[in-house]
Amino acid sequence: MTTDYQHLKLLFDTLDWTQVQKDIIFGTLLGDASLQTQNKGQTYRYKFCQSNIHREYFHHLIQELKPWMHKNSHFNRERNIWENETLAHTKWNVWNHIFYEKNKNSLRKKRVPKNKDLELYLTPRAIAYWFMDDGGLLASNSKGIVFYTQAFPTKEVKRLGEYLYHQYSLETWVKFNKKNQF
Repeated sequence: MTTDYQHLKLLFDTLDWTQVQKDIIFGTLLGDASLQTQNKGQTYRYKFCQSNIHREYFHHLIQELKPWMHKNSHFNRERNIWENETLAHTKWNVWNHIFYEKNKNSLRKKRVPKNKDLELYLTPRAIAYWFMDDGGLLASNSKGIVFYTQAFPTKEVKRLGEYLYHQYSLETWVKFNKKNQF
């Protein structure tokens, strides 16, 4: 007899990513989504959250990633956010390799993917998901938009901006906020 967990793991073994799922994962990992491990990197799970104001977007992500989800969404009343995560599986390891590296202290640190990965995965739709996940208008009367990139080193953000310009003719610049973050 197999448990629900074993059944889901077997199901995950047969799944492949659709192009939409790749775009969502790549775009949201450039934003606030994260990969977590509880077994020292043998497997990872994808975790994401959105404020209650963006619950329709959050539920859209759930619908698109439904085959990978293993539990119901959770509403955190204290933080006013919706949260969910996937089952941990080795198929998430490739995304960990793209978005994380270990620093001097062997701690995982999120990074901007290398240009070869940007070429593979930073599609117009992935940019749209990145914007929906962690972007906004520069000002209410402006045509400019902003992507919040505080999680990444300045050098990597500049490289990402150069890639966006060369690949999509998007003009970018690094803007520091009051806390000297960009």
